[in-house]
Amino acid sequence: MDSSVVSIIITLFLGFILVRWFLQSDQHPSSVRATQQNSMRNSRRPRNANNNNRNTANRATVSPQMIQAVQNIAPNLHVEQIRYALQQPNASVEIVIERYLRDETFDFPPNYTPIQTQNFTTGSTNDPRKVNMIRSDNLLTKFNVHDNDDFTNVEFTDLDMNERKKYLIWKARREMKERLQNDNELSSLLN
Repeated sequence: MDSSVVSIIITLFLGFILVRWFLQSDQHPSSVRATQQNSMRNSRRPRNANNNNRNTANRATVSPQMIQAVQNIAPNLHVEQIRYALQQPNASVEIVIERYLRDETFDFPPNYTPIQTQNFTTGSTNDPRKVNMIRSDNLLTKFNVHDNDDFTNVEFTDLDMNERKKYLIWKARREMKERLQNDNELSSLLN
């Protein structure tokens, strides 16, 4: 064989490899295989089954991000109310938010009974974002601080965490007592 024939064959082989490399997709081969299998499954499905499952396909498109986007604007709506509103035909996050801003009512899904989220007598709730954090705690009893405790000669850095809490409560209480003795206007508010 002539050297020019060998160089032509090598050039054609390298050209073929380069063209194939440029035309290949950026997807991993396993993902390409999975999409081909899904398309084959969908092509085997009868057309009537495709039409009957339209509602379930629409319900499957509601993602947690969509629910979170609506909940950012409407935090008082239950997650199931938002999901049911997004599952309606032609619904989107924008449409549900517009409905909320127009003060429309949102129904729960059929056969769904909402769990009571807040007990108004005790203030307890299942949702940690809706816990009433403004409540009075008696820190003296909570951290076992007594009026006769004396932390005057104690170094703060030598104390452990619980003792530091006691110290800070004792110090704040002592400073408030001194302030009440010196400030008549403040002491009149407490009487």
